[in-house]
Amino acid sequence: MKPFFLSAPFKITLTMGGKSFVGKGETALQALQAITPPVKMMNKGEIIVEHGDKKTKRLLMPLKLKRFFYPNAQRILIKQLTMGMK
Repeated sequence: MKPFFLSAPFKITLTMGGKSFVGKGETALQALQAITPPVKMMNKGEIIVEHGDKKTKRLLMPLKLKRFFYPNAQRILIKQLTMGMK
């Protein structure tokens, strides 16, 4: 088994309104912070978190999507997303 720091990086894809925003990083938080926030978030969006062969996908309403770009809420929301990875 590889040590954690040698494993595959996290990749987060945010799909909203026909546009995709992708971020990559060593941790899930760094991958989220690598995404440039969209100018307007008025539609539902799908967020996909990948780490190696593990993957989780969630459909989120606009209010929850906006919270992903609040600095104080990012740690909590990423933790909730990555806990259910299969």
